[in-house]
Amino acid sequence: MNITTQNIVDVEILALIAENKVKGWSLLYDKYASCLFGIICKIIDDKNVAEEVFVESFLELKKTNILSNTPYSLCVFLSKYTYTFAKQKLLQKGLPCIHLNTQQNLLLQMMSNESRLIYKQTPSQ
Repeated sequence: MNITTQNIVDVEILALIAENKVKGWSLLYDKYASCLFGIICKIIDDKNVAEEVFVESFLELKKTNILSNTPYSLCVFLSKYTYTFAKQKLLQKGLPCIHLNTQQNLLLQMMSNESRLIYKQTPSQ
């Protein structure tokens, strides 16, 4: 059976990261990089700056060990984290930020709320 990145459950990725295994970071990158870079490109016009911010956001994830306290689904957490990180970096650099429209912000909020409900209803292992 050929296991692809999409078949890897987030819990497995987080377990590998918690053990400080390079494989966990590699799987996280393979599974979510395109989505996270897409979020950054939505608020940053300059591709070079977007790439720089993307790399910095990933390095910051590793440095801060923030993934060990993910309060909801990994996808939602990473999306919100990446969006917030990119906005902060733009402010620090004095660069303009393209703001998400009301519908996009509402979608992020709804995803976050729904994921918290699902997370709370999921039995502990």
